[in-house]
Amino acid sequence: ALEHIIKYLSSYFCATPNSDDGSVSSAFTYSGGTYTSLAGPTGSISTNAVGISDTGVIVGSYATSLNSPVFGFIYEGGNYATFNVSGAISTTLRGISPDGRYLSGYFEDASDRYGFLFDRVTSTTFTIGSPMIVQGINSHAVLVGSFQGRRGTPFTYDIATSTRADYGPAGDRYRDINDDGLIAGWRGAVSVGAVAIVGSPGSFEEFTVVGASSTFAEGINNAGWVVGNYDVANLTTHAFIARPVPEPESWALMFAGLVAVGAVARRRRA
Repeated sequence: ALEHIIKYLSSYFCATPNSDDGSVSSAFTYSGGTYTSLAGPTGSISTNAVGISDTGVIVGSYATSLNSPVFGFIYEGGNYATFNVSGAISTTLRGISPDGRYLSGYFEDASDRYGFLFDRVTSTTFTIGSPMIVQGINSHAVLVGSFQGRRGTPFTYDIATSTRADYGPAGDRYRDINDDGLIAGWRGAVSVGAVAIVGSPGSFEEFTVVGASSTFAEGINNAGWVVGNYDVANLTTHAFIARPVPEPESWALMFAGLVAVGAVARRRRA
């Protein structure tokens, strides 16, 4: 397995209610060694930042009370915009493509939970299916996710061809995909120790943070940097940034030929 350089960011800090389970969470960005808090749109008491584009557009979700619906937000140019799928009771944004064109996530109506993609250029919403959780998306409109449930099936979906490919083993979670088709996620039950994965279906490398009871890869960018979080024995959660040794490009070199995949406790573990 590859060695990795891992930078430990901070303890996970809870300060505002989490819309899914009543716990609390605050969002932040980390750049150049500096943390910046993201308060969310006006009235927010909970923010959860999940995706960022190459140009710095941030997406996530927020709530205004413990029992209020969840809505997506887009943070761009210092301003927040609320995002909600038309007719939905709630909308959770989980990803934005590196070029900033596509948004991904899931929404709920009175009967079910649906994965979706939104094209910001054409203002078109594509409903992928149900019951599922759509996670990250790349600039080729290839997205990843998993069907809802404790041992849900992971999948990729290519908007251009309307092709969904389902994969095993059950319990893998695909969280993000970059423009080279590399997927970041995790596998295994939290109760027995989850491990982070990077690669493609059938060709994943596993890695863990030393001393962690579970490690979760949540995002991967086009340079091969992986972000995520890990749990330790006292049940606290910490964040990390990782890259392979010696060069960030090693992910792509090791998993050559994986371009164009298409035929990613709390809310993050859904």
